[in-house]
Amino acid sequence: MTLILPKGLDLKAIEKQFPPQFPAYKTDKLAYILHAIATIPVYNKNIKLHDDYVPLSSKILEGLVDNYKPHINYAIERGIIEVNTDKNYLSGVYCKHYRFTVPYRDLSGTYELIDVCLIRKLKEYQRKQKTDNKNYDYLNRWFNPNLKIDYDLVQDFLKEEFFFKENFVNLRDYSFVKNKHKCPYQQYEYSKLSAQFLHSGQFRFKVDGLVYRYHTSLTNMRGIIRNALTYDGKQLVAVDISNSQPYLSLLLLDVHFWERFYQILAEKQKKCKKNSEPHDYSRLFLYKFIKEIDRRINKGLKNDISITSIIMLVESMLKLINTMDEEEFTIYRDKVCKGKLYDYLLLRFQEHYKLYTITRDDAKVAVLQAFFSDNRFLAHPKAKPKLMFKQEFEDVYQVLAAIKRVYKELLPILLQNIESYLVIEIIAKRISKEHPKMPLFTIHDSLVTTVGNEHILQRIMTEELTRYVGHAPHLKTEYWEPEKLGQHLDKLKGKLSA
Repeated sequence: MTLILPKGLDLKAIEKQFPPQFPAYKTDKLAYILHAIATIPVYNKNIKLHDDYVPLSSKILEGLVDNYKPHINYAIERGIIEVNTDKNYLSGVYCKHYRFTVPYRDLSGTYELIDVCLIRKLKEYQRKQKTDNKNYDYLNRWFNPNLKIDYDLVQDFLKEEFFFKENFVNLRDYSFVKNKHKCPYQQYEYSKLSAQFLHSGQFRFKVDGLVYRYHTSLTNMRGIIRNALTYDGKQLVAVDISNSQPYLSLLLLDVHFWERFYQILAEKQKKCKKNSEPHDYSRLFLYKFIKEIDRRINKGLKNDISITSIIMLVESMLKLINTMDEEEFTIYRDKVCKGKLYDYLLLRFQEHYKLYTITRDDAKVAVLQAFFSDNRFLAHPKAKPKLMFKQEFEDVYQVLAAIKRVYKELLPILLQNIESYLVIEIIAKRISKEHPKMPLFTIHDSLVTTVGNEHILQRIMTEELTRYVGHAPHLKTEYWEPEKLGQHLDKLKGKLSA
C-alpha cells in the first residue's frame, strides 16, 4: 500500500539520529499520519483549512493508530509538522490542525506501507466506507477503469501554470471566501495528487454526515483539470444549476414550504403517528421532502437547536414572507431563474452607487456575503457588498437573516441539504432508473454524463427542480475539452502581457 509523503523525508534516518522515546513506536504509523495530513485536502477540497493547516480527526485516527498522539508529538519535535496554536481545540467540536513545515511541503514522495496490522485496519476502514455508501451504488459504480484522465497532459499543464502563478502574483486565483489569493504551490500539489489518484484508480466517495453532499474524486478535483477526463473514451459534459444557492432559496421564500414545516413540527409536539400525512395529496411530495430535510438537519446538528426555536423561526418566516414586497420578490425570482442575478446586481451597483469599476465577481461576493456571512458582519468595513445586496433586496435579506439568527450556519445547512437531496436522491436516482446504462456523475449542483446524453440531464433536471422548487431553473451546459487547458494557459499569458 503506497502512501504520499513529502519529498526527501527520510523517516528511518531521522529515527536513527533521534530515537523515539516512547513505546510502540512504528515508522508505518507515523508515515500514515503524515500521509493523512498530505491527502485530506485532496479528498475534500471544500474542507476548511486555517492558514493551510489541515484538520486531523482524533476519532478516525484512534481507530487506525492506537497511540497516534506521541507519534504526532514526535513529528512536531523533529520539525516535520507544526500545529496551529491559534486555532482553539474543543473535544468533539474542533479538530487540531497541522501542516508541514517549509522544508517538507513538496508532496511528491512516496512510502510503502508494510505493517500488516495497520494495512488490515485501513482495508477494514475502506470496506466500512463502501458499506456506509452502499445506498449510492447507482453513482459509485461509474468510478471504474473506464473513467480515465490524460495524466501526461495534466502534469505538463500544472507545471506551466505553477510557473506563472508562482512568479506573478496578479495571475493567482483569488478566494472570495477566505478573502485572499490561493497559494500556488499548495494548489499545484493538491491538483497533482488528485490527478494521480484518479490515474491510478484510487477512487474515493463519501457522503457528508451534515449536509449529505456526495464527495468523490470528481468533486475534489479542480474544474479546469476535469477537462482532461473521459469515460470509455468518450467526452464528458456537465449540466449545472446556474446560481444554485439563490435558486434554491426560492423554496425558502415560498410560504407553502414553511406551512408544511409547521405541520411537521406540530406533529412532533403532539407525538402523532410516525406515518401521519396531510390530506392534500397534490402536495404530498413536498410534505415528504420537507420531512426528510427536517430529519437530516436534526440528525446532523444533534439537537443543537431546540424545537421551540424552530417553531419560532417558522412562525417568523410565515409573517415575513406574507408581508414581502411582491415587486421585489418578482424581480429576485425572475433574475435568479434566468441565471442573471449577478449581472443584474452588477448593473444596479453601477447605476445606483456609481461604482463603475465594480466587476461581476464583486456582485457574486455580495450574494455570498448575504447568504453565508454572520449577520453581525454587516457592520464590518468589508461588508459593503452585503449592504448593497440588502438595500437592493431588503425583504429577501430579512428572510435570510432570520434563518441565520436561530443558528448562524443554519442557512447553508438548509440549502445544501435541499441541494443534495434534489440532485442525488431525486434527480440522479430517477436518471439511473430510467437510463441504467448511461454513465452518471454528480458534482454537488451539477450532473455529468457522456456527450450525446446531455439532453436527458437537461430534461429531468428541469422537470424535477420545477416540481420541487416551484420555478423552472436556468441550466448551464459545459463540455469538458482538453483544449481548455491550453486556453487557460493562454489567458494567463494574455494577462501577463497586458
